[in-house]
Amino acid sequence: MHKEYLEKALIKMQEDLFFFIKNKRSCYPTKKYPDGKKFENGLKAKESFIRSSKFIDQIHQAVKKSFNEVNKNLNFKPKINNTKPEEKIKGLIKFKKQDVTIRFKEFSDSLPLLVNIRSQMSSIEKNFDTILERAFAEVVNMRLVNNSYIMGEVFLIPFYELNEDACEKNEIKFSNKPLNLEKFFSSYNLINNREKLIDEKNNFYKCDKICLLVVDFSLTPPKIVSDFGNDKLNTAYKNLHYENFSNFLLDKYKQSINAG
Repeated sequence: MHKEYLEKALIKMQEDLFFFIKNKRSCYPTKKYPDGKKFENGLKAKESFIRSSKFIDQIHQAVKKSFNEVNKNLNFKPKINNTKPEEKIKGLIKFKKQDVTIRFKEFSDSLPLLVNIRSQMSSIEKNFDTILERAFAEVVNMRLVNNSYIMGEVFLIPFYELNEDACEKNEIKFSNKPLNLEKFFSSYNLINNREKLIDEKNNFYKCDKICLLVVDFSLTPPKIVSDFGNDKLNTAYKNLHYENFSNFLLDKYKQSINAG
């Protein structure tokens, strides 16, 4: 993906997140709340912002712009700079309002390339199983309807989690130790990089490409972390890196729909 687009998105996310915590209110005025909605404390404000679409939408737009840099001949749903309408995709268990769908303009009737974009900013270790199961289940839900779907996922996690006790006091502080990234990398590599487009029992559940976007929000501006100062971690992260995400998926998608 395009590093400049990601960095601009992350700067805006950090600015807004810190504003919510320090001021215990939204920086987005509405008709009902012209000065921004107020919250009991910075923790409540943080939780509300992260659960809203406004936080992660910065990454949605960066992802779409990154694909557009690779190929200008693409249609996106929602369109670049828009958040709606999302395309509804039929899965085995349920329909899903897909975060981003992409098609080549000259192949408008083809199956779309599906990209999921998610984040988890707190209680990550506690919710690790649920986080991984969701990534797995979303792929299976779609692939059991049509194994030809090309699917990508961008998952944003912080290098250091915010200190929630400090947030409750409207202060910005971070945990002293980083996440257990070895567990993240090894687990996500198990469901990453589907090698073939045929329905094999050990193949259909894998995502075609996963990007784990690891960000140090304790720095200003925030920093995308891709060198972890550890050869084992760096090797494990190689196939989860953001750099080749858009190109890899578009090439594979092109092959899947015989687009030349």
